[in-house]
Amino acid sequence: MMNARPGSGVVTNNVANGMLKDPGAVKVFIASWSNFNFSCTGAERWDKAMARVPFFVHMVTNPSEMTQFADIVLPATFNSAEGWSIVTNMGNGHGYASIQQGAVKRLWDVKQEETEVVWLLAEKLKAKGFPNLFDYYAKEFKDPETGKTPSTALEFSEIAAKITSAPLWMAKEPLKGDAKVEGWADFRRKGMFNGPKYSLKKGWGGKFATETKKFEFYSETLKKGLLEHAKKYETTPDDILAVSGYVARGDVAFVPHYEPAKRHGSFQDYPFTFVDYKSRLNREGRSANLPWYQEFKKVDPGDVSWDDVLKMNPADGVKLGLKTGDTVKVSSMAGAMVVKLKLWEGVRPGTVAKCYGQGHWAYGRVAAKDYAKAVPNGGSNNDILVDDYDRLSGSTARNGGFTGVRVQKA
Repeated sequence: MMNARPGSGVVTNNVANGMLKDPGAVKVFIASWSNFNFSCTGAERWDKAMARVPFFVHMVTNPSEMTQFADIVLPATFNSAEGWSIVTNMGNGHGYASIQQGAVKRLWDVKQEETEVVWLLAEKLKAKGFPNLFDYYAKEFKDPETGKTPSTALEFSEIAAKITSAPLWMAKEPLKGDAKVEGWADFRRKGMFNGPKYSLKKGWGGKFATETKKFEFYSETLKKGLLEHAKKYETTPDDILAVSGYVARGDVAFVPHYEPAKRHGSFQDYPFTFVDYKSRLNREGRSANLPWYQEFKKVDPGDVSWDDVLKMNPADGVKLGLKTGDTVKVSSMAGAMVVKLKLWEGVRPGTVAKCYGQGHWAYGRVAAKDYAKAVPNGGSNNDILVDDYDRLSGSTARNGGFTGVRVQKA
């Protein structure tokens, strides 16, 4: 429902379901800086899907679980030091832009996946009689400073960065900010540009991107989108809401209201509610191959260094005859993982909690217990979290519902 247009959102995690439904649809798969086999909920689906891809190319800086399915592994640039990229953001009252550039000599034969690799692919396509992509790159991408067109992959990468940042270093009117940028060379030397401090609520009072152009307590935008979708499929908005898993009907759906959280798994079969939370040391799972990450893992409440534990309230442990140090199997509707148990009063009875980030069976000799034999260090939360999606926003409902689990001695 992006911009109230049903079907317009992109849900990457749902791609695995499509690949499993139609295994022959994907003949060649190219991915960069991704590890869906670890980072996506319902991760086992990605193992099955990637195993069926005839030809998979992975462009990464570090071999991950997803890399193990690759036919060819290509080393990617570490963009902050080996590639070209313009990063923009806003914070602390300022808008800013910084440049990532080749600050060191490339040690290996690395290529920037977003520019150099696509240029090289375009060259090969042209050699095989398909020149459209290469001609577009070679003719339409002109250096805003010199007017020169690229002739190599590296030139194409730099010109792309110059085009996106040109409004800063060759502005039509003098820019306000804390540093004057005089040309591309000066921008490269300084590395960034800070805009002037913007006033709080500066953007308030303008027109919103809604159907009424106002802030909508009653969403005419959502209503219009659902009505058009319902008409297309000869049904009603209420039917769409029901199919999408919402309880609201009628006008209630278009105003702020309560929706009960969805739980995957009955309390009878999966009596514990699983709590997935993020580490203080990393938001994702990319740090597990660092010794210091493993050494300081105890800073996460209830965790221990160089290990991975599932936390359970001692009262629940007594009922199940489990104790700290036991190896347990945690099962859900999506899958299972094996991990060490720790009885800890910081967990509410009826729930079990585990920090996200461990459970790698690849990613390196530190991240995995035995990299050569693909033995994981602990368990990966995504092996038991169900892949579900909010049907209106398209978001992966990782934190919007509950996953019920069963815990038993392994």
